[in-house]
Amino acid sequence: MRSGLRLALALQPVILREAARPRTLISGMAAFAQDGGDADLVAQKKAMRSAIKEAFAGLSAEDIAEQSARAVSRVLAIEEVQSARGVCAYLSMPKELQTGQLLEGLFGSRYTEGATMDDVEADADLRLVCVPKVTGRDRHDMCMVPVLGGTAEIDGFPKNKWKIPEPAVNPDAPLERLAPLLDVVLIPGVAFDASCNRLGHGKGYYDTFLEGLTAAREAAGLPPPTLIGLGLGIQVLDAVPMDAHDRQLDRVVTPDAVYLRDSEHAGGRDTL
Repeated sequence: MRSGLRLALALQPVILREAARPRTLISGMAAFAQDGGDADLVAQKKAMRSAIKEAFAGLSAEDIAEQSARAVSRVLAIEEVQSARGVCAYLSMPKELQTGQLLEGLFGSRYTEGATMDDVEADADLRLVCVPKVTGRDRHDMCMVPVLGGTAEIDGFPKNKWKIPEPAVNPDAPLERLAPLLDVVLIPGVAFDASCNRLGHGKGYYDTFLEGLTAAREAAGLPPPTLIGLGLGIQVLDAVPMDAHDRQLDRVVTPDAVYLRDSEHAGGRDTL
């Protein structure tokens, strides 16, 4: 049997049993991946994506909404988020942590609907909120777009084939202009682990964007942005396989915990 198929068949029963207990750390997946012999990294990641997709199929929209609301409360309580000059947040698909309440929270504090980019740059008390726009299939084809009109502006975005609201590119907001403001990036993912490793959808959009953002901030004499992954309990695994291009995050937030990457608390869990 091909290694990728064997891995997928082994992982699916584990994660499907956990679908009924979405706040439980899913065990056994990484151990099998590490002991899988000829199962390579690509096969491991593919099997994990398939297993998580099936686990989400066992969650109702109400389950996802309830867990999302609890995770959002944790995100909005994080000091770096509260103090950030600018925050990147994603517009959610139906089967992932929902960000509607998160965006409302970001718009509800230090945000003036109708403010211009010039206004935000001039006033340190104003916060910029940006959302992603994918423009093509290449890994470089994702940019961030400022949302200056609040929830009403997002409600007016057309939805793409993944049912994600999608903004138009803003030519007046290139990365070099946005980078000094973007202190925090809130990142979706397929799976995470307690050491803040992330498994994405495999397109490389976020990893490539984060490389560019970090370089632009460095050129401006600023530290890297704080990277925070958002997921439900079923998305936290024992370990996520990583390759040279994958970015480790600073935190991962779930409905019941905040996982920290920093050296003193690597893999630490803050349940407050």
